[in-house]
Amino acid sequence: MLVQTTIGQTGQAVPISTLTSAEQLSDGRWQITTRDGEQRIFSNSDWQIAIETPRVTFPALPGTYLVNPNEDGDEPPFWRENVLGWAVCIDGLIRPIVIDPHNSLKEWTVLHPDGRVETSHGDSFDDYAAWLSIAGPPQ
Repeated sequence: MLVQTTIGQTGQAVPISTLTSAEQLSDGRWQITTRDGEQRIFSNSDWQIAIETPRVTFPALPGTYLVNPNEDGDEPPFWRENVLGWAVCIDGLIRPIVIDPHNSLKEWTVLHPDGRVETSHGDSFDDYAAWLSIAGPPQ
């Protein structure tokens, strides 16, 4: 897997397996250091694409959904979207795989088939009612 960029006249690609460090610069770009001591600069968007690249994927159980509380307080109490699978990314984080390309997967809440609700922050609830009492619209 590669970190690729189009900064400068020609693009560059560096195998992720050769990286020893990455440091974000004050202007938002990333300075990457390879095993041989080379330093290269990548844009923030190029770096984010690279680290969010899945290393491994596996299917989600049927009945797994991303959920968001219905802010209007109407029925249904929450909106849901099918989770097709899970991706273990280069940065070590696990992200849900969904159809909606606009869904922000940096933060998510998932409803599991057994009724448990978990967030990307590590919060866990026994059921969606317990989650909604914290995350839902004011009662």
